[in-house]
Amino acid sequence: MLMINHYFSMSSRRIKPTAPVKHPKFTQIINNRRFLDSFEEMSKGEVITLAKPELTKELMAKTLKELMKRKPLDKISVQEIVEACGLNRKTFYYHFRDKQALVSWIFDHDYASLTDLNQDNSTIDELVEHLYNNQEFYIAALTSNAQNNLREHLFKIVNDAITDNISFLLGTNVMSPKKTSMIAHYFSHAMVGSITEWAKGGMKTSPDEQIIDFHQITQDCLEFMVNKYSKK
Repeated sequence: MLMINHYFSMSSRRIKPTAPVKHPKFTQIINNRRFLDSFEEMSKGEVITLAKPELTKELMAKTLKELMKRKPLDKISVQEIVEACGLNRKTFYYHFRDKQALVSWIFDHDYASLTDLNQDNSTIDELVEHLYNNQEFYIAALTSNAQNNLREHLFKIVNDAITDNISFLLGTNVMSPKKTSMIAHYFSHAMVGSITEWAKGGMKTSPDEQIIDFHQITQDCLEFMVNKYSKK
């Protein structure tokens, strides 16, 4: 804990510092500065340009992750986040509509830096691996029952990936947009439900086990449905 010489005693000729005292607000601000200094240290030798809003989001994301190590996401308030950051509620709501939006931003920010790096994994493979490698955070996030939670956000990502898979399987064949949407939604709900159950169980199985079983079943069913409902 940093100590701040915040109060001074006065004599007739000079000012003398009293014993140092703890000052929580100053400690928060200095910790925030440490975060920025740490970021600058990590970025040495690299060309990294982040605007102030991006740094503010990074700070709130880092703070939320730390808070989630000590208490469930559903019990963390926006007020707690901003107080720990040394910011205010107005700043938070300028960037995010609620804490679930911050959770989704963390996922997008971290996951976007991983996708397409290997060029040999599917979106679903990379998604499951990313969740597993950051399981402490995602187990808490995926088991939250708050509105606009991460499960709803994941559904959109998985749905896009499955829609792309259907388009690939179709090749030169055609299928009505309504049928395509219905099939994609069905399997997206199944995939996100499976990931959620995996999270609720503490992600005990490895990503490979989780992917291989579900992927093969999903792929076989998709191929069957595409062949059944598509036309040449």
